[in-house]
Amino acid sequence: MGGPDRRSQPVRAAAGTLVHGTRLFEPARWRPVDGTWISDGYVSARNPFSRAALDPDDLRRVSEALRPAG
Repeated sequence: MGGPDRRSQPVRAAAGTLVHGTRLFEPARWRPVDGTWISDGYVSARNPFSRAALDPDDLRRVSEALRPAG
């Protein structure tokens, strides 16, 4: 977000919502469910309850692709 009003409270609140979901300025929480890491971020594609949610197979594939090597 940019522009001359980028430091105004409405713009900062909108940016906080985009970055952190509905809990402004708090990080999303992550947890494993059936071997897949999911997020509780409001608009996260990795939140199975989000309108932007990936389908379960894609969610599993993303989790496998992002799993640290080891």
